[in-house]
Amino acid sequence: MALIAEAATRGVCHMLDETALTLGAGVGCRSWPLDALPRPGDVPWNTLRTIPIAAVTGSNGKTTTVRLVAACARAHGWRDGFNCTDGVFIGRAVVATGDYSGPAGTRRVLRDATVEAAVLETARGGILRRGLAIDRADVAIVTNISPDHFGEYGIDDLQGLADVKLAIAHLIDAEGLLILNADDALLSGKGRMLEQRLGWQPPLGWFARDYDHPALEQHRAARGATSGVRAGRLLASFDGREHDLGAIGSMH
Repeated sequence: MALIAEAATRGVCHMLDETALTLGAGVGCRSWPLDALPRPGDVPWNTLRTIPIAAVTGSNGKTTTVRLVAACARAHGWRDGFNCTDGVFIGRAVVATGDYSGPAGTRRVLRDATVEAAVLETARGGILRRGLAIDRADVAIVTNISPDHFGEYGIDDLQGLADVKLAIAHLIDAEGLLILNADDALLSGKGRMLEQRLGWQPPLGWFARDYDHPALEQHRAARGATSGVRAGRLLASFDGREHDLGAIGSMH
């Protein structure tokens, strides 16, 4: 607990499981077994840091979104790592196969000392069984909410399911961005009421199928972040600037 408290003071993220404590993430991480933890004064804090992290959840489209964001990270020049229902991938290489859309996949990506940017699929089951595994992310994305797996872990309706998915809002601070689906009426409503849940309103970004969706236009007018499709191309607006991310027909 002293190490975690010191990490928080220094702005260093942490991960903890049954066997190890990790401070930092990716290229800026260091891990110790729980039975051989250092004293806070013996930790090489100047070598520890976080990396760009995006967490993705929702009912449908999570893996597709994870792969798309990871491709953007590679195009930017970062060595990416991501976990999803297909496995764990580091720099496009498969390091594990199977469903790794939960905390185990998250830790495997973020404990890889070669990863410069991470995209993490965060499924409902993992959130309910084991939590979020990480304590912060730069971006959190909720793709949509649709009826699935009702009756499991006390989730019996869409309202409860939306509340579970929106748990990833806890990963965002004032410098981050929570990205929600403006085409999803339930998410639209709950996204604007997060202050009641979190005690503050995190910065929001909105996406929709139509880049000219009225909610997106209104958000852009206030210099908010938006993304959508216009004339077959994926556009994104951030901090008042518009970016053409390419033809959606070429994104596969």
